[in-house]
Amino acid sequence: MAARWFTMAEYARRNGITREAVRKAVANGRIEHNGKTGRECRVRGPLAEPVHAVAPATSNPAADTRLAEVKLAKLKADVELQRQRIAANVNESRRAYVEMILEEYVQAFTPFKSRLVELRLTADQLSALGSVVEECLQSFLARVQQRIDEES
Repeated sequence: MAARWFTMAEYARRNGITREAVRKAVANGRIEHNGKTGRECRVRGPLAEPVHAVAPATSNPAADTRLAEVKLAKLKADVELQRQRIAANVNESRRAYVEMILEEYVQAFTPFKSRLVELRLTADQLSALGSVVEECLQSFLARVQQRIDEES
């Protein structure tokens, strides 16, 4: 007598498993099916045990030790790479923050020129003051860059 074909839902109910388990078993070839999909799919027979690939036991402890050493070295290299990436991200964040501060500094002192004009300083006085401000700004920028380089 031939085995009866069942829907996946009926097969799941009769065997006390979920329909998803039946679908996976069909996909893995653990249950015989009629080759159709969807509502037309029918299954029959016992649920076969899954086949697990078993790695052959090595008889060479030195090879096992070497493999473990290589895996450990790879993990250490991965950790170092991640550390370097984090450091690069931190430095990039610092640079972006400093650039933002400098932009705000420039914006904050933009009205300074017009205020100086209101003081009605002579051209020579304005030129001298402009030189002093420029020297201070260049000194400030150099010091900020030096600090960034020291932090890196």
